[in-house]
Amino acid sequence: MAVAGAPVAPADPVPTSPAPTTSPAPTTSPVPTTSPATTDTVTGTPTAQPTAGAAEPSPAESASTGPSTALSAAPTSAPAPSPSSGSTGATSAAALDALAAVPAQVEDDATKQLRTTASKVAALVVEVIQVVRDQQSATEATAAADSEAARAVAEQAATRAAQRVSVDQYANGRIPASALCELTFAAGAELRCDAAAAIEQLNAAYREKFGTDLAISDSYRSYASQVMCSRTKGSVCAQPGTSNHGLGKAVDLGAGAQWFGTAQHRWLLANAEAYGWTLPTWARAGGSKPEAWHWEYVD
Repeated sequence: MAVAGAPVAPADPVPTSPAPTTSPAPTTSPVPTTSPATTDTVTGTPTAQPTAGAAEPSPAESASTGPSTALSAAPTSAPAPSPSSGSTGATSAAALDALAAVPAQVEDDATKQLRTTASKVAALVVEVIQVVRDQQSATEATAAADSEAARAVAEQAATRAAQRVSVDQYANGRIPASALCELTFAAGAELRCDAAAAIEQLNAAYREKFGTDLAISDSYRSYASQVMCSRTKGSVCAQPGTSNHGLGKAVDLGAGAQWFGTAQHRWLLANAEAYGWTLPTWARAGGSKPEAWHWEYVD
């Protein structure tokens, strides 16, 4: 009988027969377990602790995890770059590309500028050549015009000389009508042909100024006419055979030009000599025989 509080002896184990031995089943790597995280007493952040009793990797696992596997797995385990660092890299690359392109762009602009300048210079050269050619043409044209004018003047002078000689053989007041020229603006008026040509030009300038032609009251005067003038007008007319009217190179004017001081007379005094006609000194105001109307052609 057992006494209370006395130790109980263990019962003898029941003998058992040994179990048959079998090949051990292939084992798998135990799932690693992690120990509960502990907290750092200073920072208050959890700290990782090694797991007690963690299974060692099997040789097979160690063999499969070689250097090549570690290297290939390394990139996947590297942390992904943050968005800010990626944009900075792209900006830096773009800046480098821009810097690399600057010399080429500057060179292109410089080349373009040179081509533009060359085009402008070429255009200026063409323009200068054209100006030179125009000047040469103008010079040649001016020379040709001057030559033609000189030829015309020479011919005119020769004609006038011939006309003068043609009447020199005739006595005063004895020039035939065939050796004289009629005036286009004054019917019935005749003069030596060179004198007639000169007064035609004077009349054109006078008409442009006053709008009317010169009024011719007397021109060539035959000897008989000189005699008649002397009889009727006395000393106003020259002695027959001595008047320049008898030589076909004098005219008497009217329509305002026959008086001193009129606009027509002042204009003739200022311009007639340019056309070979003049008021003789003796016929001017204050002369020995003032005759405002009497104008003579100067040989």
